[in-house]
Amino acid sequence: MRPMLKDFLKDNPDNRIYTDCLTRLGEASQKMGSWTDAEIYYKRALYSWPANNATKRAGLRLAEMIGAGVLLETAHLFFASDRYIEAYNIFKALSFCEDKKIADQSIICLAYCSFHMNRWQEALDLFLRWLGDNFDAPESAQVQTDYRQCQAIIDQCRQWMPGIDRQPPFPERSGLIVRILKKAGEWVKM
Repeated sequence: MRPMLKDFLKDNPDNRIYTDCLTRLGEASQKMGSWTDAEIYYKRALYSWPANNATKRAGLRLAEMIGAGVLLETAHLFFASDRYIEAYNIFKALSFCEDKKIADQSIICLAYCSFHMNRWQEALDLFLRWLGDNFDAPESAQVQTDYRQCQAIIDQCRQWMPGIDRQPPFPERSGLIVRILKKAGEWVKM
C-alpha cells in the first residue's frame, strides 16, 4: 500500500485527499516500526492546508509519538514566527487532546491564531468556548477583552458592508425556467 500511496502523492500533489494519504502513510510507517518516517508523514499532513479530519488525526498521532507538550511548544514557535497555518493545524488537532489542560490551551491559542488569520467569527466562537470552560481562570480577563475586540471588529465590518448579513432567500438562478417562473409570478400578482 505504501508504494501506491507514494506514487499517488507524487503524481497528484494538489489532490483533495493529499492529507489523508500522508496520514495513512504515517500510520503504515508507524505500524511497521519506522518511527522517523511516520513522524515525517504526520508532520507533512499536519502542515497541509486546509485542515481536515486527517490533519487532526495526524496531529493526535504525532502528539502520541513525541508528546503533546512538545507539539504544543512547536505550535507556539510557529505562531510567534507568524506561521499561522502550521500553528492553526497543530492547535486544532491538540484541541481534541484527552489532556484537558493541553486541550484548553490549544483552544485559546487557536482562537488567537484565527484572529490573526482574519477569521474573526471563528475566533469569537473559540473565545466563547474557552470562556465557557475557564471563566474563573486567571487569563479570563484578558480573553474577555480580546473577545470584545473581536466582536468590535465584526461589528465594524458589518457597518462598512451593510449587506454582509443579508442573503437572498433563494439563490440567484438563470435560465429559461426561472424567467418563466418570474413571469408567472408577475401574472399572479396582477
